[in-house]
Order: sequence, then structure tokens, then C-alpha cells
Amino acid sequence: MPGKTDAANQQQELILHLHQEYSRRYPGLIMRWSRIYGSRWSHFLGGSGTVSFAPYKLALNHNFGLCIENPEILEPADLDTIISELKGEFA
Repeated sequence: MPGKTDAANQQQELILHLHQEYSRRYPGLIMRWSRIYGSRWSHFLGGSGTVSFAPYKLALNHNFGLCIENPEILEPADLDTIISELKGEFA
């Protein structure tokens, strides 16, 4: 099914761009981007050393999600901005 594969590849390219942008905008933010397979989140991009016991998890759609390992470094308004931007991109 080329349509699904193309859409997933486009979303992964968007995720790479967003990862770079958020890393620039919020230095020190540890993000893990994941593919979602039912209840399993499979990490494919981002922080590989530090894993939080209580990350902020955000499902972007049925296929992709984001774990922010250290949300406490963000101001609440910044976290709200990230959530709003991601919801808009993956709606």
C-alpha cells in the first residue's frame, strides 16, 4: 500500500524537522519519538541515555507519539505550545 508508506515517510521527515526545531528552541529538552503499535511505543529518534520514570507522553496520531523525558524544564506555556503545534501538525 504505497499511500500508507508515503504518508508514514512524510510524517517521519516532519518528526525529524520538529525534533531539530524543538532541540534548538528548548536546549536540554530530552525527547523520544516513537512509532505506536497498539499499546507498544517503539522509540526511533531522540534521547537514548536518560529515561524518566514519569515522561510526558503525547500520542500524535495512531502511528506516532512523543515522550518528553524532562518536561519539568519547560514552562507550562511552552509545553502547551508544543502540544498545540504537534496536534496541529498531526491532526
